[in-house]
Amino acid sequence: MKKITFVLLILLLFSCRSMQSYTIEEKQLCPVVPVIKRVVVLPFDVPSNAPFGLYKEGKIEEGSLEKLSTFTEERLKSFGCFEVITWEQVIERLQYEDLGKVLIDAKRGYKDDIIKLAKIFRADAVLMGYVTKYSEREGKEYGSMKPASVSFSLFLYSGIDGSLIWNGSYKETQQALFENLFNIGLYFKRGFKWLSADELAQWGLKEVLKNFPGKK
Repeated sequence: MKKITFVLLILLLFSCRSMQSYTIEEKQLCPVVPVIKRVVVLPFDVPSNAPFGLYKEGKIEEGSLEKLSTFTEERLKSFGCFEVITWEQVIERLQYEDLGKVLIDAKRGYKDDIIKLAKIFRADAVLMGYVTKYSEREGKEYGSMKPASVSFSLFLYSGIDGSLIWNGSYKETQQALFENLFNIGLYFKRGFKWLSADELAQWGLKEVLKNFPGKK
């Protein structure tokens, strides 16, 4: 009887996947025309320079902007259906051509500057990201005193008219299994350990980019 009860409990926990410990919001706003073949990835920024009322939610570790920018472009490249202009390429060319203000204004959501960036790199779309929290765990992967916490948002703009095509966001502070037993399925997927902020960010990108426009 005890074995049957245990099995039923496990099946119940696995069936409740909707009660996950992280939050993802994703929305496609406009039809994607033409098909996206080349994407410009802008360097991630902090909320103070972002549109849509984003705000800082907690500590943002040094170097996290560069890490998330790189993780994002690597994830897009892994799809095998986009040519990706990396954030390093963007900075190098704009600095060389003294177009830093175009980058700043584009990241504020100014359509004319988004279109200008797309033309410079002959891109179909421009992707921007903003980090609102990137807090590293305290302790080891099997004995953390404080879990990692990551929150970021992504915005994809049309290179034709500067309109917002798609946006997605991810937010998670890792929980211990005993805090929420419905997380057991998630723990099986990620291993029964405390993730670093980098691992959490990469997991989040994997989840939020599942429905990225044009992804095959």
